[in-house]
Amino acid sequence: MSHQIPFENLDRLLNVEMRRNGLPQGVMPKVYEVARGSGAPLTQRAVEDLNATTGTVGFLTGVYFPPHFENGEIDGPIGAVVLGSALTALGRQAEILIEEKLVPLVEALVQQVGSSVRVVAAESVTTEQVVNGWDALVSIERIGVAENGQTHSIVGTPFSSGFKGMDAIVNGMNAAGKPTIGIGDGGNEIGFGALYDTARQLSPHPVAWTVTATKHVLPVCVSNLGAYALTTGLAIVNDRLDLVPTADEVESLIRLANSLGCLDGGTVDPNFIGDDGIPMSGIRGYVDLMGTIASQYFTPFERHF
Repeated sequence: MSHQIPFENLDRLLNVEMRRNGLPQGVMPKVYEVARGSGAPLTQRAVEDLNATTGTVGFLTGVYFPPHFENGEIDGPIGAVVLGSALTALGRQAEILIEEKLVPLVEALVQQVGSSVRVVAAESVTTEQVVNGWDALVSIERIGVAENGQTHSIVGTPFSSGFKGMDAIVNGMNAAGKPTIGIGDGGNEIGFGALYDTARQLSPHPVAWTVTATKHVLPVCVSNLGAYALTTGLAIVNDRLDLVPTADEVESLIRLANSLGCLDGGTVDPNFIGDDGIPMSGIRGYVDLMGTIASQYFTPFERHF
């Protein structure tokens, strides 16, 4: 039974934008077409590599940008916890590398889901240790350096805070021939360097486009949703519908992160419960649709007329 149909639908869902006016709109669907080309769905390609990895999958995530994101951004860490937890349920090991300041936040999220995902302070390890210890890498909403050596927000604002060694880790993994996946929604995130020459000018803020490439790059409407889609894909190829994220699970993680001072990136409003400016009802809808895509795929039906 071919898995391509549910992955086609996951790809389509990830390109349904619900951004507020004022943020770049209509960019990622165009970038997706460039990244996809004539090959298989992007989620399928990434899931096949992840599923073939038998050792440790490492995650890069977290936007540490004080004073705006003193305790991180909702988009990124939650997706890493959800996807990492599914991988551990499938017998792999998972580690999340993040700034020391954000370790307690991510550890609380891991505890919430009862997972064995390990959280590591980026400042406590060397590039060589990470590259040697990981068998695959997934970067979720982790900002990469641009051509000028600077990191930028989605609208091109330069910032210099946060751990500086993430790009070197990705480059090291690529050089070692290990699978790397970059998930992002603006082009300024690690991974989009793979599309630097072909898609950068589609962005209204090309100065922010990163030069750091990954083997697989997944342009999506919200980075966390990309992680949920890969989790759903792993559930599909392993016939493990129990691993499909639920709306209740995602909402509980978002609310916990918010209670710990982690802010929504689309509003930067501590009173807003959602992701990238999309209210919780919309996020729940996305997650429910992913679950429906998976469950319908495994529901046999023969029409009698």
